Amino acid sequence: MTAGTWRLLAIIVATIYAAASQNNGPAYLLAFGLVAMGCVGLLYGWRNLAEVEVRVIEVMPAFAPPVAVTGEEPAEEAAADGEEVPERVRVRLAVRQVGERGGCYGVRLSLPGFEVVSGAELPPLATGEACEAVVTLAPLPRGVHRLEEIALSSLYPFGFLQVTQRTSLGGREFPVYPHPVSGGELPLRADFGDRLGTEGVRGDDFVGLRRYQPGESQRHVDWKAVARGHVMQVKQFGGDALKVSLLDWENLPGEVEWKLSRVAGWLLEKEKAGERYGLAFPGGAPSLGQGQAHLADLLERLARYPAQEARRDPAARRRKGWSFLRRGKREGAR
Repeated sequence: MTAGTWRLLAIIVATIYAAASQNNGPAYLLAFGLVAMGCVGLLYGWRNLAEVEVRVIEVMPAFAPPVAVTGEEPAEEAAADGEEVPERVRVRLAVRQVGERGGCYGVRLSLPGFEVVSGAELPPLATGEACEAVVTLAPLPRGVHRLEEIALSSLYPFGFLQVTQRTSLGGREFPVYPHPVSGGELPLRADFGDRLGTEGVRGDDFVGLRRYQPGESQRHVDWKAVARGHVMQVKQFGGDALKVSLLDWENLPGEVEWKLSRVAGWLLEKEKAGERYGLAFPGGAPSLGQGQAHLADLLERLARYPAQEARRDPAARRRKGWSFLRRGKREGAR
């Protein structure tokens, strides 16, 4: 119900009251004409939205707002690299009018279940036309979120009645990364050095080959080997290509959310420095590499890491679950 809807209802009620009190036939005719106009407006409004197709192109990467935690967090922490962290989530959508006749006009997009900072208002689309739209969401907490459906609304054709239609987005998942913070040095794995196996090697000497990591520069790719049908490999010269930093999650002190934020800041620092880096989680193989694809993969692993509340001691949860029986026994003993 919009303000225009209430105004239309007020006009109809006032017209019917005037027609009944004055026994005025034209007033009745006007009132019934307004009701008919509202019904026709609803039909045209539904038809305006019935043949609009929406799909998700991408959800732009975003970081969660800072989380206040206690314990090991240094007081001087700030956003990694001194840059402003993007917190609002922007969803790019592709919209297409798939009807054979007519078009769509005055359509707004919103995402139910999320706080929408700015919804997208589509331009008029004729039959078969398409466009892109961006819906901006308020900052979201760290984790993996899901786009279940999108709401299309319009005041077409008369502006009195708003028609809303919901379309499924297929449960599209997207991660929100931990808020990155910078600080002191973090404990690295003891079996990985800054420059492994590079003692006595000059910076312009050929050292060997290693597998190409997605997102890396292709300047040193061994294209002759690729032409022979081999996998993409990168030539290593001197010690620069072997510079590796591996961070072990189990060696980090502090609470889970602080560790996630600190590791996110560390990953951004290593990527900016152009080093090879990796992260070792319990029960998994270390992931080493560099490039934007490698960085996005590790940040998504941080986003999917379980919250601290979900990792409490199972025995403590069982004790808490049976606490009401113990309270009943104590009260009976009294």
